[in-house]
Amino acid sequence: MRFIGEPAMPCQRIGMLLGAIGGENQIKALHLADLDVALCGETVEWQAGEYVRDAIATGQKKALIILGHATSEEAGMQYLVEWLQPKVDDVKITFIPAGDPVQII
Repeated sequence: MRFIGEPAMPCQRIGMLLGAIGGENQIKALHLADLDVALCGETVEWQAGEYVRDAIATGQKKALIILGHATSEEAGMQYLVEWLQPKVDDVKITFIPAGDPVQII
């Protein structure tokens, strides 16, 4: 997980923007929904990342938590097996976790 903001910042409004919705949509959510924190899959660092840094520099309480694209969608894919299996009971469906493809060194 990557993070932009103050880790100890109290927050009340958190938005989940999973997968890859784009930096412009993340900025809109942070601004229009008045989010304290956006939890996203991936971001465009020079858009949403800089928006959050600029907001902090002007005294706003904003943060961005970046999980990674695959990581942010994995729980939904796991649930999809539970949801889909009863609909196609003659086909075995197996969830195979992708894990985080990025290594921190």
